[in-house]
Amino acid sequence: METIEIVLALLLLVIIFYFRFGPGKKYLTKDINALETKYQSSESVEIVSGLYDRYYVVNNIDKAQLREAINELTAKFGNHEDEKLHYKIGFTNNCIILKIHDAIDFYIYHNLIAWIKVVDKSVAAVGYSAHKTDPVLDYNFVLDPKEPAGDTVIGRFQNGDHFSLVLPAAFYGRLLKKSKVNYHFDEHKAFADLDFDKATFEKMDFQPLYK
Repeated sequence: METIEIVLALLLLVIIFYFRFGPGKKYLTKDINALETKYQSSESVEIVSGLYDRYYVVNNIDKAQLREAINELTAKFGNHEDEKLHYKIGFTNNCIILKIHDAIDFYIYHNLIAWIKVVDKSVAAVGYSAHKTDPVLDYNFVLDPKEPAGDTVIGRFQNGDHFSLVLPAAFYGRLLKKSKVNYHFDEHKAFADLDFDKATFEKMDFQPLYK
């Protein structure tokens, strides 16, 4: 069986377990089919990962802990030995900027925030995706603090549109549009001195996380 087939099979098993036995049981009352329909309809926005420069901004975490979070996630859902070479870090304003390589897919990128937050509740983490040609399509996201299962991210685009994403559904590669989400900036307060814009991040000196 090819590596990609193994990965897809594992993802399918995780999704089934999540919805049947794990926190995802709550979605059964809402109809899983309806949830799937939403992520494949005009209610969602397709994200082409290759059109974005993607980052995480984190603090209260060190490099060893960051590597541990990535190791555990990619060991379960990715080609660990290859993918771990695709992460670079920079330092600014007392925080770590994690740069995500184009080879990292939508699923791994968005799910990583949950694994980072597991390290310690004091860790602040914001995902930032800068569109390569249209800054209006830039978006930020955080883990939804109102979801105790830690399985949902919420965020907004630069144009003000809001979205959410149930992390096990990230294999669709789409963000679910919302008229409004309770997108708090508590996580952003830790990075008050940092400008979340493409030019700021492009000037940073990034080095391999794994050496």
